[in-house]
Amino acid sequence: MPVTRSKSKDNKKQEEHSDQEENLDQEDILDTTIMETGKKELSELEKILQLMQLQSHKMDKYQEETKQTMEETSRKIDKNQEKTKQAMEETSRKMDKNQEEAKRIMEETQQKMQENQKETKQAIEKNNQKMEERIGKYEKEMKACLTTMKNEMKEQEIKIQNKMKELTNCQKKEIENLENKLENAIQADIEEVERKIKEMERRIEEIKTQQNFGERRATVIHGTDDVKVPFGGDVRRLHPVPFINSLKKK
Repeated sequence: MPVTRSKSKDNKKQEEHSDQEENLDQEDILDTTIMETGKKELSELEKILQLMQLQSHKMDKYQEETKQTMEETSRKIDKNQEKTKQAMEETSRKMDKNQEEAKRIMEETQQKMQENQKETKQAIEKNNQKMEERIGKYEKEMKACLTTMKNEMKEQEIKIQNKMKELTNCQKKEIENLENKLENAIQADIEEVERKIKEMERRIEEIKTQQNFGERRATVIHGTDDVKVPFGGDVRRLHPVPFINSLKKK
């Protein structure tokens, strides 16, 4: 495009230059004709008039050329203004389009950000809800486990207490039984000793009645297969066990 415009401008300049040369040639020819005519036929006044006409013709032609140049310049200015206006309008349209595009992108970005924030908020709330549900579930399970453990501990404690009571009762019963057995055994021993003492007293009395005082013999008052406890009439010389039992009885 710039090369074509420069060529058209050069062609126009060449045409204007050729026109100017033709005009100059015509003017020279006219001047020559006038001079020759003045020499032959015309008077000085006619020469002046012809010169004035020529000058007027030149001025008209110059004005016409100036007018054409000004019109051409005005057309160029108008054309440039139109191009500038079109370029400015195009630039304005592009700017408006870019602004609309930027506005649309900003709105879409803001909408996406809001959607992302909303989704993030929903995800956080969902996670918090899940965490609360899990915590609640764990708390319930822990409470149930603690309750179960407490109940088991109470049951175990009750079992231990019952077992202790049973053991205590058994021990008490065993102790009572042992005490009863011991008392019964002691009582039986005492009764047996008393019986034997009575038996010995009875024998002593019989011996006393049968023998003289100087002829006393020792009598066995307590005996086993290995040990024999004799009694010669003196109670203090008795075997320790029956002697102690006799003292208790007294």
